[in-house]
Amino acid sequence: MRFKTCLFPDLFIDDDLTFTSDSAVITFGADGDTTHTDGSGLTLNSTNKIMFNDASQFIQGSSATVLALGATDEIDLTATALDFNGNADVSGTLAVGGVVTANAGVVIDNITIDGTEIDLSSGDLTIDVAGDIKLDAAGNDWIFLSGGTAIGRLINSSSDFVIQSDVADKDIIFKGDDGGSGITALTLDMSAAATFNSTIASSVITAKSSGNTDSALIVQQTGSTDGWGLIPDNTNGNLDITRIGGGTAGTHLSITNAGAATFSSGVVVNESSADADYRVESDGSTHMLFVDAGNNNVAVGHSSAGGAKFAISDSGNATIQFFPEISTDTNLIQHYDLTAAAYMSAEQRAADHAILIGTDQGFRMESTRKSVYNRC
Repeated sequence: MRFKTCLFPDLFIDDDLTFTSDSAVITFGADGDTTHTDGSGLTLNSTNKIMFNDASQFIQGSSATVLALGATDEIDLTATALDFNGNADVSGTLAVGGVVTANAGVVIDNITIDGTEIDLSSGDLTIDVAGDIKLDAAGNDWIFLSGGTAIGRLINSSSDFVIQSDVADKDIIFKGDDGGSGITALTLDMSAAATFNSTIASSVITAKSSGNTDSALIVQQTGSTDGWGLIPDNTNGNLDITRIGGGTAGTHLSITNAGAATFSSGVVVNESSADADYRVESDGSTHMLFVDAGNNNVAVGHSSAGGAKFAISDSGNATIQFFPEISTDTNLIQHYDLTAAAYMSAEQRAADHAILIGTDQGFRMESTRKSVYNRC
């Protein structure tokens, strides 16, 4: 059946309706909103919509370049894959239940995540977590860089925790806050040694040398190359105290395994003249030699010299004995007055012993029990 221009209030078709002309036009309403284009399809003129249920759900060409899909609550796409060839602009929250794959990187504000890098174009980056921050590196290195240059790293070396400075001759410095003031507590100098800001508190400090003539411990003032070295000499078991730099170089004190001490020069005790006593013990006496600093006297074999400057005490035996194995004349004891002239002396003569009183031997007592007076 063919219709030419006819007007029907209503048209009911029980089966197919076919338009055989490629240029057929379907017109809805007086405005002719819908047209058919051969080889392309149906065209909704202007910004008209295809609506579902009501006007809130629709497909619309909102402009010559924009297609809009509208719904009151959500648009449910049930396809197994969606292929977007352009950019996606999401003004709300994007909730993705699966994996998000972005082979060209992800940009969040001024943070770019791409491949093996997370880049921040400006400002600081804060990582804030409610629990712990765990860094897991199967390569065993945590490397710190500045401008692409490695300055240091933390290393897992066979489960040993290694802190390493990567820049030549640069130090590792430990700093802190002491009562509001910044301090450097410890400096590990890669070209020299470790410098502590203050004392070292330890129950045991072990210092080892690299050889029998090398110092295990060197004591110096800040900024000085002069000092004292402590050398453990394993060849003979001695402990040597050696002068380094200025002064008289060499070993000044050597202590053997048995505890014997050898000084290279004189020994001065209580050089500051303090009221501090000096005592030497023997096998049978606690005061074999006793210097009473407060009373300015010396006692041998006793804890007090009484009123004397020098006192010797030995119960049951002679207090002073001289055994000179000589055959020539010599003085055993001499006492001088303020003019440095001999005032009294005990002499060892080849023939006898004598006690002399006076510079010109005014009185002389010889071992032959003979007394001689030169003056009356």
